[in-house]
Amino acid sequence: MRIVGKYFEFESVAGNQFKVSLDDILFVEANGKNIRCYYEKDNEIKSNAINLSMKDFIHIIDKHHQFFRCINHT
Repeated sequence: MRIVGKYFEFESVAGNQFKVSLDDILFVEANGKNIRCYYEKDNEIKSNAINLSMKDFIHIIDKHHQFFRCINHT
């Protein structure tokens, strides 16, 4: 998983390679030890499970200030 220019390149849990514009990412949620990335493509909301922890994702996107983290304190 890496950021290349304005794109987030990753491999889904299913093993498929994806390249998503950072501008198209709507949100990312923790899902156990993985994350699920929601993004817009062709006027549809799509999502992919990624074998990456939220902590590691935050480290990768740390320099891209268009993201912020929400924490549920329930």
